[in-house]
Order: sequence, then C-alpha cells, then structure tokens
Amino acid sequence: MNTITVRDRDVVFRCVKPQQIVAKLGDARGEVTALPPKTNDTMHEVYYRPPAQYMDSETLGNVLRARLAPEDQAVANQVGA
Repeated sequence: MNTITVRDRDVVFRCVKPQQIVAKLGDARGEVTALPPKTNDTMHEVYYRPPAQYMDSETLGNVLRARLAPEDQAVANQVGA
C-alpha cells in the first residue's frame, strides 16, 4: 500500500495488490470497493466507506490498525468486526 487518504466519507488506499486490502476489510462494517488503475497508472484504488460513527479520527485509526496490522502481530482491540 502506498497511500491512505480520507475523501469525504471514504478511506482511499492506493496500492498495487488490492486483493490484500479487500481481504482484510472484507468483513468489516461498511462497504469496500476496488477499482482498476486509471490510464497510465499502475496503482489500484480501494475505497472503504465505514459507518459514519467510525469517521472520528480515534475510532477510524483503531479500526484501520485492527484490520490492517500484519497477521503475526496481535491486536488487542479488534474493532469494526
């Protein structure tokens, strides 16, 4: 994953392998949509639209850490399941 950006109600991930992000966010509350690269670009965009109550910075940070942490790292607070 190269970048994570918040656009309005969406969290946008730019990455080469979108299936990894989709798999980690797939059963989270909200919607996940992967888009192909734009013309002359190699990066896919994955849009994650979490529930509105997740959009405050503390909650969103906790959800993303819990979901995107490497599998070999234990995450104490599994939020967003």
